[in-house]
Amino acid sequence: MRKFFRIPGSRFGTVTLIIVLTVVLGAPLFTPYSPTTIDVAPRLSPPSAQHPLGTDELGRDLLSRTLHGGRVTMLIAIGVVLLAGTVGSAIGLWIGFRGGWWDATFMRVVDVALSFPALVLAMALAAVLGPNLRNAMLAVALVQIPFYVRMMRGEALRLKDREFVLAAESLGTSRLRTLVAHVLPNALQVLIVYATLGLGVSALSVASLSFLGLGAQPPTPEWGALVSTGRSYLLDQWWYSTVPGLGLFVMVTALNILGDALREYLDPKVG
Repeated sequence: MRKFFRIPGSRFGTVTLIIVLTVVLGAPLFTPYSPTTIDVAPRLSPPSAQHPLGTDELGRDLLSRTLHGGRVTMLIAIGVVLLAGTVGSAIGLWIGFRGGWWDATFMRVVDVALSFPALVLAMALAAVLGPNLRNAMLAVALVQIPFYVRMMRGEALRLKDREFVLAAESLGTSRLRTLVAHVLPNALQVLIVYATLGLGVSALSVASLSFLGLGAQPPTPEWGALVSTGRSYLLDQWWYSTVPGLGLFVMVTALNILGDALREYLDPKVG
């Protein structure tokens, strides 16, 4: 840990991310109001001691909705990375290790998928599947799978001819066991770094879909949806959309800095 925290930015990224995760994942502990309960009497009220960020157009506490919205964004981003990372890594390791026509066929499909802008493709998939958070998560995960496939295929190609892999095969170890027991553990470093950076990309993608109306639907709070709704009140209640946008900015920045620090820490070429 001392070596890791000597890397520039590692402490900032770690501490900032811990604070953000603590606040958004523990949202019910920090907010006395429900994020969905409507009370039209104090609608669009300015920040006060009772409502530190004021209320929205339906009288709901904006602090509560912002914290719960961050919770939704982060949990969906984690779900995207788990789904895309698991499926993409499994396919990438298998085709890279197997080679032959399997590799050629799958990689041509991956090349076609990567030729489309990721956000545009996610928007198209979300529109086809239907506008809700589950379909938004699935759409973003499907778009990110080819990136994991390409990355883990490269790791499989790098490791398949190493001595420990050849030794395992010479002892009669099955191909699947060789992949799981020998190739995957040595590819985990790259996967961990990529997944950390992928969390930020996933959070931005999910928020973008919600901003466009293809993700979270009312009354579910989500940072992208809050920014979208707050645009209508930007001149008079600028904090409505600014605070969720800043929350997303801080979280993604912390994830990117932490991912860069992890990459440097796990790189064997770095002293």
